[in-house]
Amino acid sequence: MPTFTDPVSSVSTLSVLLPSLGWSTVESTTRRSVWEHATSGARVFLPHLPGNDFDDLFERAIEVVGEEDGISQDELNWHVRWPEWDRLDSRTVGVNSLPFSLAIEKQVALRDILEATALSVAKRGERYIRGGRPSVVRDYIGGAKLIPAARGSFVVRALLPLEKDKPSLPIGNFEFRRFTEAIPTVLDSAAAAASDIADRGAPLERWEEAVEAGVTSNLCDGLARHLATSSASIAPPDNFVEIGVHLRGGRQGDGSPQPNFSMSRLSLRLGPIFSAGRSYLMGQPENFVLSVQGQITRLSKRGADGLGPGKISVSGRFSDWDDDDDHSLTVEVDEITHSQAVRAYEAATPVRLQVEVRREPTKLVILRLVSYEELATGSDGRTSSLDDDTSDSSSVLFEGLNQAKK
Repeated sequence: MPTFTDPVSSVSTLSVLLPSLGWSTVESTTRRSVWEHATSGARVFLPHLPGNDFDDLFERAIEVVGEEDGISQDELNWHVRWPEWDRLDSRTVGVNSLPFSLAIEKQVALRDILEATALSVAKRGERYIRGGRPSVVRDYIGGAKLIPAARGSFVVRALLPLEKDKPSLPIGNFEFRRFTEAIPTVLDSAAAAASDIADRGAPLERWEEAVEAGVTSNLCDGLARHLATSSASIAPPDNFVEIGVHLRGGRQGDGSPQPNFSMSRLSLRLGPIFSAGRSYLMGQPENFVLSVQGQITRLSKRGADGLGPGKISVSGRFSDWDDDDDHSLTVEVDEITHSQAVRAYEAATPVRLQVEVRREPTKLVILRLVSYEELATGSDGRTSSLDDDTSDSSSVLFEGLNQAKK
């Protein structure tokens, strides 16, 4: 069981929670305290100082408190061990077995759902969000903790950060909370649109209405993969995924946590509908012009004799993306442009390329060079070298598709 707070802090948090559940101390020393349940008389021992038996005693205390008060250990652990996170649980219901590969894909897809929801908040009204991710979204997703659940439970769990490097912010002012709060609304809107199409014969244009509520092609893609199961594993008649969001809140007057919970239910049969929504909102295929400004990092010629057309690789920033990261792309050029690129490479001259790109469901494919322009001479410091490449390729995949840092 992963722990994200120090053990002593976890004990202190549990000590605050216990009185609200009907427990009181009957003995307390520097090293430990003994708590007794008012109704059943059950007792638990809470260690106060780290030691060889600290983990065992604390785990046993969590187990006993949960049994006496009808609270799951997951719920208790969230309150006492993970106080700096909101929580999301995704539980698949009606499934007898799940192949390991699908279980892994569900976890990956859940992360993509979280990112798509956050992006829909940051870029409201867009059907398909491509290109760079705002830094606040990257920080939110980077801070999320996807943790394993018990074997056979069909549960995927994520701990969602409240803020970045600002632990003193009061509840309700967290910079990341707006992303987590949007999850139930966006999921319910996506489920409603998919159900209208599947059950009431609504046209695919129904997705346009859902876009206003934050549904995007990116979200539909994540949901389609998250709902996927093998046909042999489904136990009829009712099969669905429950996604519950638990928001970290304040405490009630008796010291117990203030509940703040939302649940969204998505039928497994909606998986193909979400796949169709992904394609519809993406508007595939689509060609557009991408502009990159940066340094030439690689040159290659198609012929072994060094003659004829070739390829150039440029690393730099894309003008129509929202991030400040460098990305790399490779494009085929004619002999004249390649000669110009050689001179620019040798002089460390920045260049600007415009390339025509076709957007496909899982990748961007570079079709052709639209324009090549040399800019003002840049500073030295290149580390790339000139390599020969005799390989032939009719299309070059966009190397920065998954935001790989070059």
